[in-house]
Amino acid sequence: MSAVLELRRGSQGILEMMDVLQVLIRADHVRHTDTVQAMFVNLGDMVNRHFALEEGKLFRQLLVHDDDAVKQTARRFLDGKRELKKFFTAYVQRWCEHGMTEEDCEDFIVETDRLFAMLRRWVADMEARIYPLAEEAA
Repeated sequence: MSAVLELRRGSQGILEMMDVLQVLIRADHVRHTDTVQAMFVNLGDMVNRHFALEEGKLFRQLLVHDDDAVKQTARRFLDGKRELKKFFTAYVQRWCEHGMTEEDCEDFIVETDRLFAMLRRWVADMEARIYPLAEEAA
């Protein structure tokens, strides 16, 4: 399977998991369950694997491409990804490793919505720009 196809499938799984979690975090009776916590841990693992695959297979090839425009586009995307990774890491540390209390619920939902919006934007940008570029450059 090509890296782009594998990444597209991974992106779909991440988007689906976020859609489900977006509903569950708003339901008071399930938000604090072990099942929802396990789903967040699973999502974190999915995102980390996805980022590693992007960087290890896709961007590594684009950064050494003969075409300077391809290299520059890849560099710009990786530079933009830094903010996402930084926010993602802070989110995981705050909410997945330390957990939340009932008093933190609103902050948790706001930060989750922000993270999910950032991830959705990243997936859309990858789909629109990088995946076609990688397929063309191959």
